[in-house]
Amino acid sequence: MWPVLIQIGGVPLYSFGLMVSLAFLCGGQVFIRRLKADKISENEALLLLILILLGGVIGARLCYALFFPAMFWKDPWGVLLGSGGLVWYGGVVGSFLVLAVAAAYKHWPWRLLLDSLALGAVLGQSIGRLGCFFSGCCYGAPTTLPWAVVYPLGHQTHPDLTHVQHVHPSPLYESIGMLGLFLLVNTVFGKPKKTVAPGQMAGWCFMGYGLVRFCVEATRGDRLLWIPGFDISASQWISMVMILAGTVLSYKTGLKRGSAEQ
Repeated sequence: MWPVLIQIGGVPLYSFGLMVSLAFLCGGQVFIRRLKADKISENEALLLLILILLGGVIGARLCYALFFPAMFWKDPWGVLLGSGGLVWYGGVVGSFLVLAVAAAYKHWPWRLLLDSLALGAVLGQSIGRLGCFFSGCCYGAPTTLPWAVVYPLGHQTHPDLTHVQHVHPSPLYESIGMLGLFLLVNTVFGKPKKTVAPGQMAGWCFMGYGLVRFCVEATRGDRLLWIPGFDISASQWISMVMILAGTVLSYKTGLKRGSAEQ
């Protein structure tokens, strides 16, 4: 665990903040470049990206409060305005709401916006999860695998504070999975725009992320279960919804493309 990279004049540079910033820059660049190819100006794309970021942060905070109500009521302003307390799925919902409003207001094709946002988000998630690994959150369950990692005593993986545990590097699994998904989708759909139905890329991103997250969640040591008797976490339930949504989106956009070509 390496939460603080360096200290500059007594001011710490946090690994999580650095990686989230890099995730936003890299994912945002993908988003803006794709929108410019769809004849949306760079200034409009940048403004939309900033609004989507704000919507995502607000959604992530509110989702954290929903998942952990006890912590929220204990310190509501700390949860909403503090440095922690972010749930990725809430960020997805908040970002998509902003995107939907912008598409309706500007009369932009929402599926093209969704394609650009989904691809940028996948790359951003790959980078952002490195920050989770360095800061020690989203830690894994105990394992005997040779690539297991060890967090220092006092970390949540060692509740008895008497010995260290070897655990799955779960954030790294997701980071690698997201990078692979980004490369796959970018390769498959990196063709002339006329050959790709709008929405196909987003559908694949939804399906791929849901599958990766469902599998990675099984290695997590901080899983939150929703339904008693089912060993399926809240994130895995949502992952299944994302897989279904991505499948429906890809199928419907594929049908529309086929009809247009006939």
